[in-house]
Amino acid sequence: MLRIQKVAIETIYIPTERRKTLHAETVRVLAEDILENGMKVPIQVRKDGARHVLVEGLHRLEAAKWLGLPGAGAAALSPTPQSSAIAGRLSISQKIAATLRKAGKPKANHTR
Repeated sequence: MLRIQKVAIETIYIPTERRKTLHAETVRVLAEDILENGMKVPIQVRKDGARHVLVEGLHRLEAAKWLGLPGAGAAALSPTPQSSAIAGRLSISQKIAATLRKAGKPKANHTR
């Protein structure tokens, strides 16, 4: 079960594979939206010792960093075997984006 809590941005680790999916224009658009409307969808992380590991929300996290927000609303995943399995998988949108990149098609513009 997910629970919302504030997480210090500097404690969130971004896996290397996830970093490769970063798009600067998406971060810019999200930063503008966060300034106007706040963070609508929380960043999802899982606890890993003293740090948190990003599960979903790379662009939201980078937009929060860019805006200088000290903490981001994050849904911390409970450490159950089921949530650990979910955290290790790519999201459906990431799978679709990877498939489209391999096929040479542009990724759809998302503003979450």
